Amino acid sequence: MAEDLGREIGWDDEITSDGNEFTIIPEGTYPFTVLGYERKRYPGGAKMCACNYAAVRVRIDGPDGALGTITTNLYLNEKCFGILSSFFRSIGQKKHGEPLKPQWGKITGAQGRCKVKIRKFTKNDGSEGESNDVQFLDPPEGNPADFNPDAGW
Repeated sequence: MAEDLGREIGWDDEITSDGNEFTIIPEGTYPFTVLGYERKRYPGGAKMCACNYAAVRVRIDGPDGALGTITTNLYLNEKCFGILSSFFRSIGQKKHGEPLKPQWGKITGAQGRCKVKIRKFTKNDGSEGESNDVQFLDPPEGNPADFNPDAGW
């Protein structure tokens, strides 16, 4: 799991950026590559008990190169078996109707395809915001090299 930890700056160093730019990826069906993941713990809430989860970072690839990065959380809770199954099917680790013991150490660099949607929400300050949601899709029947983002698989 190679994670960008940043670079320390000195007390008197110049601040050269306003921070990471957040890019909304247009809705569509795209190939993706798993960049890495981080193991985290969800404390529990009204709809789900406390559980581990993986914050998975995927690079979304368009016809002219990378469009951006999306982080999606994969909760290790039986309520989320469908989402977990779709992710692992997408990267080729799982088949329909068969059980799977995930091979987390092999997801970095794995490739699949997904559908990206734009989700609108209200920020804490009352203004509107947008973010991307990702739905992982089953691999195509044919050759993955035949992917056409305009026509889908």
